[in-house]
Amino acid sequence: MKTDSNFTKLPNDLLEALAGIRIPGEANQILAVILRKTFGFGKSSDSISLTQFALSTGMKKPNCQRAINKLIAMKVIKKDKGITAKYRINKDFSEWLSLSKKKIVIKNDKNNYQIGLLQKKKEIKEIYDDVSVETSSFLSREKIKVTQEEEKTNSSSNGNPEIKRVLAYFIDTVKVKKGFKPIVDSADAKAAKRALRVLGGFEGVRDAINFYLESQKAKEYGFNLTTALSKHSLNRFNEKLQKDRWLYDG
Repeated sequence: MKTDSNFTKLPNDLLEALAGIRIPGEANQILAVILRKTFGFGKSSDSISLTQFALSTGMKKPNCQRAINKLIAMKVIKKDKGITAKYRINKDFSEWLSLSKKKIVIKNDKNNYQIGLLQKKKEIKEIYDDVSVETSSFLSREKIKVTQEEEKTNSSSNGNPEIKRVLAYFIDTVKVKKGFKPIVDSADAKAAKRALRVLGGFEGVRDAINFYLESQKAKEYGFNLTTALSKHSLNRFNEKLQKDRWLYDG
């Protein structure tokens, strides 16, 4: 078999190191460019601009920069500062840090905010040990946002026990039927207030919530109280009530 002379020769130990580490898609594209620009031309490092990365990968410059930062954080590559940054492969493969495998989390609008926040905190700790101060600051800001949202929810209920009863019922029902605790916010409190007025009280809202949780729409849009008590959802619920009454009267 004739060997094509147009190829990039890579050391076996480098290939073995690459086989043993998980590198995500965009970062992998950036790594391919660096390998081509260095080993492909018999050089240990090369000056590569963001424009070159963008043209070679087809990605936007911010995406290229984010992928470069990820490779640096993983210690797969090293960056030498200059007029145009020079990049090289870190040949001390024992320093390479592998990305943890991401967990699959079903996103239901705002319901899994806390789950996603905890997962993000874990990934940042594993990958970016050298930026722990910035990570702590970020998580503190996120915690403040959650606290502020809870305060808005309490304010929106205006001490109305029926609204609080609806919110509590929704949380407890989702926990029992779906296995996780949803987060309710000020928009949910407003939706509950509107539904109580339209349906005439807690019992009607309770039945509307149960109807939504068992519907195909819940599977498509997530287990969110605002969606469950939206105008469209309440219309569907009223259509069911009218149909049931027609069957009963018949």
